[in-house]
Amino acid sequence: MARFKLKSVFLSWLVTVFLVSTCNGQQVGTNCTDPRVRRSWDMYTATEKNMYLEAVGIAMDKGFHQKFVQVHTEYMSEKEAHGNCMFIYWHRILLLGYEKMLRNNITIRGFAYDGKTVVNVWQDPKNILYPFFKDLPYKYADYVDAKDLGNYSYTYAMSGGLATFYQKCWASTEVSATTTLLADERQHRVRGGDTGGLYPIIEPGTTYDEKVKRWNIALYEAARIVGYEEEAAKDQMEMVMCQYQEDCLGGVVDYTDLFRANFGVEGHPRCYTLLQYLDSGDRVIGIPQWKAITNRFLPCSAYKKKDTPVSDFAKAVSELKKGLGGGKSPDDYVSATYFK
Repeated sequence: MARFKLKSVFLSWLVTVFLVSTCNGQQVGTNCTDPRVRRSWDMYTATEKNMYLEAVGIAMDKGFHQKFVQVHTEYMSEKEAHGNCMFIYWHRILLLGYEKMLRNNITIRGFAYDGKTVVNVWQDPKNILYPFFKDLPYKYADYVDAKDLGNYSYTYAMSGGLATFYQKCWASTEVSATTTLLADERQHRVRGGDTGGLYPIIEPGTTYDEKVKRWNIALYEAARIVGYEEEAAKDQMEMVMCQYQEDCLGGVVDYTDLFRANFGVEGHPRCYTLLQYLDSGDRVIGIPQWKAITNRFLPCSAYKKKDTPVSDFAKAVSELKKGLGGGKSPDDYVSATYFK
């Protein structure tokens, strides 16, 4: 059980980018014939989540997971993976290899332990990572379209705000086919429908999706009513959301020293920085009743109105007033209350 207690930024990152998949894609070494569809973590069943966590646990026991972490943090791989236009494609390769590893029981290029010998996981059959990458394309250009990766092709299931963007925001850019996943296709299929083409699946939004949408609308309209321009209103909404995370979702934390050392990170997370500004008074949330608005859509104990404690004396005075209102004299009330 100790393996499940290991907290890894890398693991949470894998989940965030929808690595987990059910039997929804024809893969090398599997009998699955349906298209592979990526879904967000909260759309999976408890059984599916447990299966994924167990697979990751086994990968940790065998040492494969740690190899992925090394690939992601090794100097040359990290420089190739981050801060440039190859970000999506590098991580797409890494995730496909990681997924195959989970299914079979990773950098793309990386140094061996002496820091000098370059290891090529595509061409060296003796390398421990070779089986997981040997069938994957070798060039970044081959990863531009996720729907055109042969047996590794996949698409996404969408709901809520992301589905709204996909369905309604095509006219918001002058450049067609700007997304590497959706290309120029504006079609989609419902879950369980025709599997002849790889199109994003539009799934019904959850009640939580609707609440978050209405919360955003209410905050934005409240900000505009009191005079904030569009960009300023969005800034106000961002501060409210960060404060909500701090007050109601377990808090906002800074990067750890280990994370900074591994990835050479400077600065702080966006919400952490905004909260520093709010705490110092450099910025102020100016949306009236923003806590009440938030609590209406996303109840939070920190934002609930607290009843003011009433002293025994105040209670006695209140009862006295009620008694006098009913035609009783003060003496009658006192006798009935204290000398029963």
